[in-house]
Amino acid sequence: MKINHTGYLTFMADTSAPIQFALISHSDSGKTALSRTLAGLDDGAAPGRALVLWEPSGFDDTARLQKRLAGAGSPVGWFLREVVDRYRERPLWESQQAMRAAREATDLSLYLIDAADDPQTAAYLTAEIKILTWLGKPAIVLLNRCSAAPSVTEADAQLARWTVHLQAYPIVRHVLALDTFARCWLHERLFHDTVTPLLGTAKQATYARLLEASQTMYFKRYAEAMQLTANQLVAAVQDNERIIPEESTLFKSALQAVGLMDADPPRHDRAMNMLAERLNLSIVRTTVQLLLLYKHDRNAVSNINARVRECFTLHAPVVDGQAGLLGGLICGAVAEALAANRLPLHAGLVDELTPHSANWGFKAYQDRSEPVMEYSDDFLRTLLVAGLLRYLAVSHYGCGYFNEEEIPERWQEEVEAAIALHDSDVCAMWRALRQEPNRDKARLRAAETVNDVALNMLHALYPDSALPG
Repeated sequence: MKINHTGYLTFMADTSAPIQFALISHSDSGKTALSRTLAGLDDGAAPGRALVLWEPSGFDDTARLQKRLAGAGSPVGWFLREVVDRYRERPLWESQQAMRAAREATDLSLYLIDAADDPQTAAYLTAEIKILTWLGKPAIVLLNRCSAAPSVTEADAQLARWTVHLQAYPIVRHVLALDTFARCWLHERLFHDTVTPLLGTAKQATYARLLEASQTMYFKRYAEAMQLTANQLVAAVQDNERIIPEESTLFKSALQAVGLMDADPPRHDRAMNMLAERLNLSIVRTTVQLLLLYKHDRNAVSNINARVRECFTLHAPVVDGQAGLLGGLICGAVAEALAANRLPLHAGLVDELTPHSANWGFKAYQDRSEPVMEYSDDFLRTLLVAGLLRYLAVSHYGCGYFNEEEIPERWQEEVEAAIALHDSDVCAMWRALRQEPNRDKARLRAAETVNDVALNMLHALYPDSALPG
């Protein structure tokens, strides 16, 4: 990625016949999301890549530019001859440069609009559509911030309003919601499939090659993400903590009786706290690894886990307050504090759990005549739910989806439905992982089941997308 001398953002311009898009908008809102989408396509390509994105500053003064064009006998001729003072008439000059770049260099125009605007009253729309028409390049209108609509129904209504209104303008070939393809790598295919027929035959072949290379990269990244999620599960399944018997002497008991010495914490609580501490640190590591895999800032770990915690609902036979404690443990609510060393070792992460709640999340057993504590199957199943929610959050993070919006409630519903479809496989996985002494084999075994569940989840969320495998 580089900035060329005209001030436009360029990807891989050193090719003989690059595919070129003009990314134009009434404001800068939404440009970053689309740039990430196209940059992701670019990153997956092989040597000889040929994709260029022109990103002018925007149609900041389109009404005045359109008025001048309409008064000229030859609008294009006027455009090529007219000199606009870039300092005194900066907005008009930027609009002129945007139009020149789009007409001279690009294959099609990508025109961003705020979905919440009313097409009947948007003052800028008529002027900008006329300019797109003068450009003579096929235009795809992209509605930004559809996810900010109060409901899916309203988002669909926004798309329908704009689609119907823009049917009057032949230059507009398609209307898409920006969030439809910018929020997840799987749904980006809708955008690319829309673009392909609008390119010339020769460039369609080039674009198909870019898409194939990009999809290979996406599938590889997905497989790595599933392996990271599986690795965390293996660590939790195979983790255990010895239950240390309490030491008691007559003198110690006397001191405790008169209040001169605190009573020892219950031995089961100590073991559960040790397990919980290691789990939360594992969640931190896995989240950081996922963020780096998807080329995000590793410092977003607290944001990701907070988002997961906010949307997560624990379905367990415990009272509400206890559900919050267990949900916080499962989603890594204390992970940030532990990672920053703001909590001491054995910080009592599960001290507030009632015996009933503790029995749901943990179980004790005898290992060579020694009492040991480990996680229950029900707890591990819920940990799988949270792990897949975390994957969805990271794979969507930074792509224009939840800068402001919360994670959709539907995500957990689809995750749990996918796990239910593989119930017997998931139960068998816990047994197999506990019995497998080889950590590498255990991770591969877990990744197979996690992948099967995830594919069902993704199919439900994005039914029209091409899935790995």
